[in-house]
Amino acid sequence: MRRTAILIAVILSGIAAASCTFEDGKGFATLNASMIASWTVPADRDAGNGWQRLNNSYEIRLVDATFTFDHIALEALASSDSGDSTTFDPANPPAGYSLCHGGHCHSAEGELVSYEDIQAEMDGGGGSSAYSAVVALPVGEFDLESPASRDLECDAGCELPAASISRLRISPTRLRLAGDVRGGAGGEALAEPVRWFIDVELAPDDAIVHAVDLVVDRDKRPNIDLAIAIVLGPDLLDDLDWAAYAVTDGAIDLGAQPSEHEGETLADHLGEKIVELEPDIDIERTAD
Repeated sequence: MRRTAILIAVILSGIAAASCTFEDGKGFATLNASMIASWTVPADRDAGNGWQRLNNSYEIRLVDATFTFDHIALEALASSDSGDSTTFDPANPPAGYSLCHGGHCHSAEGELVSYEDIQAEMDGGGGSSAYSAVVALPVGEFDLESPASRDLECDAGCELPAASISRLRISPTRLRLAGDVRGGAGGEALAEPVRWFIDVELAPDDAIVHAVDLVVDRDKRPNIDLAIAIVLGPDLLDDLDWAAYAVTDGAIDLGAQPSEHEGETLADHLGEKIVELEPDIDIERTAD
């Protein structure tokens, strides 16, 4: 009788432990996220007294620099096929693929194949694969000249469901810069500093996208620390012929100037460079 009671107690404790895995309101992991955006001047670009060398004979000096973001999102692949389909899992790739990381897998033929292409292949070519947000975090505005890391709060809580997260999507909305420019050919094109400014507004679909490999399940450590750093610098304004731009009311409206591409302004051109930025991503996992 005593042995039966002990056996029942063991079974019940096992059931209780298992039930914790599916406890309402509890995710498979908890996300702690932070972000910083800054304007950094490399040593070889530092001309002293705040002046920064460009890749031609001009130098700039910032007086204002802000970068605004709507949100960031950690996303997982999802198929839009209406039939039965399997969602690609980098931790368990289909036959013919291995070593999945950084947004791609190694094929048996030695090629690098993106997660999206593998998902489309799993869908049989009939469905289209898309990303859905596992978690989204509002961001806001950063002063690029006085950078400070900011803790981010999740829109709907930072308890994550089981997922194979394969990319980070950062949605910038506006970059505002203002400063002075001098120099040019022989230092004479703009012998005296001229004020300039630019206001780049980005469309909702514009995004900085970075591949990640983050599997959320019960087998992984439950605390995820995500740190994101966006770094801009004087190279963003390289290759510009400042002396050719019109000065109106004592300043150059840089964004309104035409770029080298027909029908495109410099604001459009800088918007394209912004979405090509490579963020510095650090992900660490810890136990309770």
